[in-house]
Amino acid sequence: MAAPDCPPLPDTYASLATTLPYVEVRTSTSSNGASTLTNVFRRAGGNDPTSPADESSTDIHACSRAAWGTPGGATATTPITISVCEWQKYTNGGASWVANPPTGAWPGYNASTNPYPPPFTTPNTSGREQMLTLHDPSKPPCSFNGKDTAGGFGYLQPTGSCEATIVTNGSDQWANIDTGSSATNDCKTRLANIYANGPVVDIPVFDCIVKSTTGTPTGGIAGKDCTGAGASGAGSYYHIAGWAKFYISGYKIGGGPDTERPSRVGLAVPCSGAVRCLSGWFVRGPLAGAATVVPPTSGSNFGSYAVIPVG
Repeated sequence: MAAPDCPPLPDTYASLATTLPYVEVRTSTSSNGASTLTNVFRRAGGNDPTSPADESSTDIHACSRAAWGTPGGATATTPITISVCEWQKYTNGGASWVANPPTGAWPGYNASTNPYPPPFTTPNTSGREQMLTLHDPSKPPCSFNGKDTAGGFGYLQPTGSCEATIVTNGSDQWANIDTGSSATNDCKTRLANIYANGPVVDIPVFDCIVKSTTGTPTGGIAGKDCTGAGASGAGSYYHIAGWAKFYISGYKIGGGPDTERPSRVGLAVPCSGAVRCLSGWFVRGPLAGAATVVPPTSGSNFGSYAVIPVG
């Protein structure tokens, strides 16, 4: 028996049919050409003289389709973002990862079967624990005067309890900046819970920051000043190129003891003074709760991917 045809791709994805990877699974209730599913409804309705002779059974067909690619609009686990430049620096351009992701009960590592990676070094060395700086007065590489832009320290405008929803305009995602070098009270509580109980967090990765006086920008980044100098303050937006997954081993997101936790690897708070930072490492895996998926490209693969049904 021939496999049934699948319905057309939904309009949202029809134009991406040649660039978006997807898989179709077609099934039919047949065995050696004969139906194997009893048709109880046909029996209940009586005989139809125009129906096939075997009225006790019928063929049932099904089709399922799932697409894989770069996550589209989604909600970030925490409203924190890093730049493509930083991600490339921390992972050696995507060539170096921590080989063993967390497994089992949190914190997901133990000395005997799944040890922690080596502690971070200064400067960072790929393949180890990393220190991601949100604010650093020493003006390290990948920063604009020690931050992302004037008033921008890697925080996104929260849309919930220390979450940030990234909106998508077709294939373009933008997120409003949240000014200030320290996290909100909601984020202090949320990061403490993540540190104690997990999970690995989803971090949007940006490739441009722009100033907009008319709300969320539209379109891509072509022709825009993406250096950080072209943005400042609350009217600025990050252009999200993709998503990364990060295991938080320690952090400092403010000036008090309730805003910091020691690294599980180095056993000390990973930064001090006016510096704001996360310590941990990048891992690969699916992004939970992605609203859409767009075709993967070499410039959008940061270790996180989405799989969603598409009709």
